[in-house]
Order: sequence, then C-alpha cells, then structure tokens
Amino acid sequence: MLASYDWRVRHAGLMAIAAMGKGTRKEVIQDKYHAQLFVVLTPTLEDPEPRVHSHAAPTLIYFCESVARDTLLLYLNPIVERLLKLLNPFGDAGNVMRYVQEQAITTLAIVANASE
Repeated sequence: MLASYDWRVRHAGLMAIAAMGKGTRKEVIQDKYHAQLFVVLTPTLEDPEPRVHSHAAPTLIYFCESVARDTLLLYLNPIVERLLKLLNPFGDAGNVMRYVQEQAITTLAIVANASE
C-alpha cells in the first residue's frame, strides 16, 4: 500500500499501520517487527504528498515511544534527517505547509525524548 501511485492509498496504509501501533501491545508489533516497520515508515516522510508525509510523522511516534531505546537508536539518524527536511524541504519557507512543520516539530520532540 505504501508504494502505491495513489496518495490516498499510501495515506490509508499509514492509517492502518498507526492503528496497529496504537492498538496493540508493544511486544506484538514493535519488538518483533521494528526492522520492517522503520524501513517502510521512514521513507514515507519524504512522500511528495504533504498529507502523506505529515501523517507518517505521527505514525512513527507510536513506534518510537514504545520500542526499546537501543533499538530506536539504530534508526534515529534517518528519521531525524527526514523530519528536519520537512521543516523546510525546498529551501523556500513560502512553500512549506504549516501543519507539516508542526507535526515534524512534535515528532522530533517525541523521538528525541524516546532516544534519551
């Protein structure tokens, strides 16, 4: 779903993953499938559709908050890099969606807290 050409399908895929992250116990998803999840979720922060990459950020929150710190550190650099790009992706502040920036800042704060 996350590789679909249709942004609505990618968005729906993220919603499904977010629901799993929010609605399951940590050991069911995060402990067993963190490698697959982070590898799939991290690139969605660079999706060309703002609605998709802004939803990718809170989806990551569910997994960053509940995965072990040492596990999160394995994926921290690419996650932070992409979140920082969302703050000013084209070097032109006029083209940035405010809701995307707000979500990126919130996610950065939560990821930083989870990695301490």
